[in-house]
Amino acid sequence: MRGEPRSSGLIALLWYWPRQWEKEQLREARIFTGGVAPAGYNVKILWTFVAPSARGDGGRELIVRGQRLEGNETFTQRFARIGYAGERGPPSYASIIDVPRPGCWQLDLTTGQLSGSLRFLAIEVG
Repeated sequence: MRGEPRSSGLIALLWYWPRQWEKEQLREARIFTGGVAPAGYNVKILWTFVAPSARGDGGRELIVRGQRLEGNETFTQRFARIGYAGERGPPSYASIIDVPRPGCWQLDLTTGQLSGSLRFLAIEVG
């Protein structure tokens, strides 16, 4: 998934995406609530800022702030930077996102001088 604005170079690699969604050729961003997919594995996302201008601008920590678009619910999570192609690679962060409730959520990400956002439809497991 690509984040906004596109100039941020924010990319989200969704490791939890089920094969059924692939078969259905879904294009909208979806995520499971509670940080766990129906098959029992974690809702893992690798976030990376691939824009050439992003190199050297990422911080040691990624802050993810979620805002439910149908109300005033929010959450905040923090994740440490991981190594990727040495320190000259794009800033990357591994996460397990725990969206608390179903609905449409905007995730705003910040680290160092970088920021971007994505919107997800959160689906309750069960």
